[in-house]
Amino acid sequence: MIGRSAVDNHFQKLYEPLKDVLSHCDAFTSASKLHVVFSDARISEWWSHLPLTQSRERRIVQMISFLHGQYNVSQKNALVLLLHVLSERTGSDSAFSWELSEMADAVERALRADSLRAFNKAVASMEFEPQAMSVPLAGQVIAGTGDVVMTYINELVPGEMYRLDVVGTSMEHEGIFEGDQVMMRVLNDFEWPNEGEMIVTKYLPFGAEPEMPTDLPDGELMGPTLKVFHQKPNGEFYLGWRKDNVSWKTASWKGLSMPGNSQMIVTRYIRPIGKVINVKRQRWWDFSPSADIIILGDNR
Repeated sequence: MIGRSAVDNHFQKLYEPLKDVLSHCDAFTSASKLHVVFSDARISEWWSHLPLTQSRERRIVQMISFLHGQYNVSQKNALVLLLHVLSERTGSDSAFSWELSEMADAVERALRADSLRAFNKAVASMEFEPQAMSVPLAGQVIAGTGDVVMTYINELVPGEMYRLDVVGTSMEHEGIFEGDQVMMRVLNDFEWPNEGEMIVTKYLPFGAEPEMPTDLPDGELMGPTLKVFHQKPNGEFYLGWRKDNVSWKTASWKGLSMPGNSQMIVTRYIRPIGKVINVKRQRWWDFSPSADIIILGDNR
């Protein structure tokens, strides 16, 4: 179930029907079958960037999350293209092919409407600082490893913005210091972080993964932590900086020390909470953006 935000989202309304339609596609039963689908030239460019998962349901959720924000050089949306490819592979005479085609058209209309609304809202909200100060404070986020108090309020509403006090020093490389605040937009259920985005997330320490995929209670997860998101082809997540995101490597017998991020987190299990959209320094709001406003046709 997708949480409701203060402003209705056209794509959110399609999320459950879209997930249901895709759940009937044989292509999602295995990575190998999905690979065959993505051999189509219209969508092949996104195959190497897809999140890896063993669960069919999770495969569908992460596919929607990743593709709905991707566009090719012709400004065609990746999720819409996938639906058209699946429709053609199903056979033009089948009712299910028609259903996939109709869903592709509905998704395209919804994304266009949401992009236009987001753009208009951004233009109408150029007086940012008073709005920023009215965003509720939700607790703390740690720039490093460990646990902090996440929320001072009863529930974080998906799609809404909150402020978090920064504790710790591991993000000073990104210009974020203890005592600063970050503004976070809570992720909706269908969203997943993009490569290189700064996020607030909980995580399971490396090596502590359950033998079988399962939803762990929050009490077993560390954080929330403030990190830049990187996902590796082997399914591991590297949580660290935007650049130089490698661990320290030492060779004392050679007198060598390779610089890197000594507090980078490597994990196979994360529970993203939100994306960082702004940083409040101790004296001012910095609008060198942590996350750009995305409008229709932006394929970054």
